[in-house]
Amino acid sequence: MITKSRLSNLYDSLGIFTSTVCLVHCLGLPLVVLLLPSLHIGHDEATHLFLAGWVLVFALFALRSALKKENWPVVWLILSGLSAVLIATFASTVGLSPGVEAPLITVGNLLVIAGHYQNRRHGCC
Repeated sequence: MITKSRLSNLYDSLGIFTSTVCLVHCLGLPLVVLLLPSLHIGHDEATHLFLAGWVLVFALFALRSALKKENWPVVWLILSGLSAVLIATFASTVGLSPGVEAPLITVGNLLVIAGHYQNRRHGCC
């Protein structure tokens, strides 16, 4: 039987993985496009929405467990990071310049990763 603590650890691990994949994608894809222009890789908005959706799903699990234990530092890390990720994902829709997207999503994902790590470390469930 899977305990709540182990399930919470699994969700946090998946959240760390998902935020890291998002971070690598958002930082790495522009480098690949610059270095290998012959690939003709387009900017796919659906990929960004998919990654942001998974970051959101696992962040919500972590928020639930952190709120149950009133672990406010984790709550604020994840909420701040998630806000930055979502704003960056919809940057063009809300009128932000394209140059803001990469730094914002980088900081956001790092905050979400830190929140998941702290949540897992403190055993919030």
